[in-house]
Amino acid sequence: MVLSLRRTRLEKQPVFADLQDWQVLEDGNEIGRIYEQHAPASPDQAWFWSITVPLDMRAKVVTSGRAPTIDQAKQDFLNSWSAWAAWLSR
Repeated sequence: MVLSLRRTRLEKQPVFADLQDWQVLEDGNEIGRIYEQHAPASPDQAWFWSITVPLDMRAKVVTSGRAPTIDQAKQDFLNSWSAWAAWLSR
């Protein structure tokens, strides 16, 4: 499974210019998003990640969360997406 990131176009708008915002892609198809929070409530919630495609709720996969760093957000996303893939292949 190879996931990639592509910048969204939101950074072109002045209010989002200083924030990172990424689409998460699998084989060129958007499956989620990872972005930097504007003025997060606390440093451990600086990044938000979410799987944006519909998943079967019976899989009990976490589809969103917050993380202190982009690297942790990417890892959390990957862990959830891998759990989804494992559930599908059972």
